[in-house]
Amino acid sequence: MPNLTLKLNITAVQNPKYLLQLQFTSYFPGFIKVYDFDGTAYASTLWGKDYDIYLPDEIDKINFDYNFDDKLILPGIWNLSIFDDNSFLDEMIFENNPSNFDISDYFIPDFTKPITAILYKINDGETFNFPLDAMHEPFFSGYVQTNPIGFKDSDKLLNITIAPNVADLKKTDVHNLHATRADSLEIPDINMSLKEALFYLLQVAFPNLKREDITIDNDLLFGANPETSEAFASYTTNGLTYALTQISVESFTINEILFNIFDVATRLNILSCHDVLKAICFSCFSILTITHNKVIFSSINKTFKTEKTINVNRSLSNFEKEISFDRIEWINVYEQSNGSPYWGYSIGTESTLTNGFSKFIMFCTDYEINRMEGIDYYHLWSTIKALRHSDGTVLDIICMKINSSSSWGAFNKLIATLFYDYMNKFYSGRTYKFTIEGTEFDYSNSIGHTNNNNARLYSPVSIHYNIVDDCTEVEAVRN
Repeated sequence: MPNLTLKLNITAVQNPKYLLQLQFTSYFPGFIKVYDFDGTAYASTLWGKDYDIYLPDEIDKINFDYNFDDKLILPGIWNLSIFDDNSFLDEMIFENNPSNFDISDYFIPDFTKPITAILYKINDGETFNFPLDAMHEPFFSGYVQTNPIGFKDSDKLLNITIAPNVADLKKTDVHNLHATRADSLEIPDINMSLKEALFYLLQVAFPNLKREDITIDNDLLFGANPETSEAFASYTTNGLTYALTQISVESFTINEILFNIFDVATRLNILSCHDVLKAICFSCFSILTITHNKVIFSSINKTFKTEKTINVNRSLSNFEKEISFDRIEWINVYEQSNGSPYWGYSIGTESTLTNGFSKFIMFCTDYEINRMEGIDYYHLWSTIKALRHSDGTVLDIICMKINSSSSWGAFNKLIATLFYDYMNKFYSGRTYKFTIEGTEFDYSNSIGHTNNNNARLYSPVSIHYNIVDDCTEVEAVRN
């Protein structure tokens, strides 16, 4: 028999705009198919207000923070307390005793399975319609973290943390997703698009993720070998880059490149979904942002050309500045093959006394030398591919450039230069703090702000949703 899902809907006494749904799972021993009030099979809904269970008027912010080392924006974390005046949730979670609820005849919670938490939000004048998952887009979703979780009997507060399960991404081997989540789709051993790769990797922590939830905004172009796959060049210490100037290059966007996740994992000697995600982000000069229930994979400098700029001149209630990260003195970026550095490019002088980092990228370009009549012909090939739509030919991606640039370059040199320049801009070491009305702002937006008649543009790196005061606190870097 299938599992039964108990959905507990919890609202605040004074703020009906928000509804938190906790979903508990149990094995259903019955032989009669159970339907929820909204028609959902093998589900049952309880209302917290019927058991004196409420969200308090004051709730902590939902926080999305940028990690400058991993080049990832981690999924949001929400710490909150729930009023459990009659200790019903306390009894069920801590004592595995759901008898106080009107479902004990057929529901025994299975706490080996995660407790799913979904926060829904409606605008003024609207009402919640059911089923919720079909009628409303979640504002935020995740799992109740088993550690920490606590209950204070003196004030009847259940203290929990809700977050997508990034720990699953870190412990899941790309070769065996089922070991972590039995319902995950295993990764196929084929070349796939970036969107497909992100979907397979992220589904471990976001089991409800759909392919259409993933959007990609990146201004890198990727250059493919021409059909002849040969280039004439003199061999020098910078032979690869010089060779690229001697051939015609076909351009492809980030949505058109193809690669094999297992090939990336093998060459970089990494196993976890999380490490592969980090490699993809860094290799594409990008950050992976997860906003609410949506995923946005975007270039770190995307807001230079964003289509959505929020002008905060009128809604700005707070604006602060602070220095938050240091100058990068050195960067080493390597292409890698079978765990060994292959092509390397360095900026600055590496030292344990200065701030810097060494990274490997997912791209790998190689060449074969064919000598004909005393002339060296270099046959370039790559593990990253692109499909030419005009004739179906699969081409090798051998270089990249920024969309607005006219020159192609080797992967490692361009990535190293981009991050070195970005992190060392005079104003990039400073973060700017804004408070914006409403909770609609996300990482697909940039901030336009005019100060003393100077118009400036900012990229968000941390977002904090204050759902009680209906405002968003943003930390941003200036473009």
